[in-house]
Amino acid sequence: MRYETKLRTAWGDELYSVHEKLIQADQFSVCFPHEHEMQDSKEFAKIMLSYNHAYIVSYDNIDCGFIWINRWEHRTARLNFAVFQTPCLLRFPMIMSECAEILINLKSDDTNYLYDCLFGLIESDNYNAIRAAEHAGLTKTGMIPNYYGEDLHVLIYSKTRKEKAA
Repeated sequence: MRYETKLRTAWGDELYSVHEKLIQADQFSVCFPHEHEMQDSKEFAKIMLSYNHAYIVSYDNIDCGFIWINRWEHRTARLNFAVFQTPCLLRFPMIMSECAEILINLKSDDTNYLYDCLFGLIESDNYNAIRAAEHAGLTKTGMIPNYYGEDLHVLIYSKTRKEKAA
């Protein structure tokens, strides 16, 4: 039996639950190390709904992660992801790869893609996130030194949509 990775848009009360799951999985401070104003679930939901497009990731009908996209410009956007503590944890690299493919191939209508490029910024010492990004098919494309202060560098990872041959 083949299980399916699915994305669904996260709204309202569901975002409160995401906030709690991130805290329970010790992922909140990893995903939002410099976002102290989002410690409250209501503030988290408000910010997610204001500046992001948020998705719940499920696999085999189990919610296993959270993705949010922001900083849109032209057909490029920033991709962010978090993992919940679930039975799917060991499959998460494969799940993230499928999610990246789904997102990079989203269309606004029958012919126009939403994104040509998705990129993420990952702190250079966050080895789990680096491995997850690489397993998801993102490519390291650069580094921004001292992004969060002295010696706090971020790596830039990106995924571009490949045109299918006709």
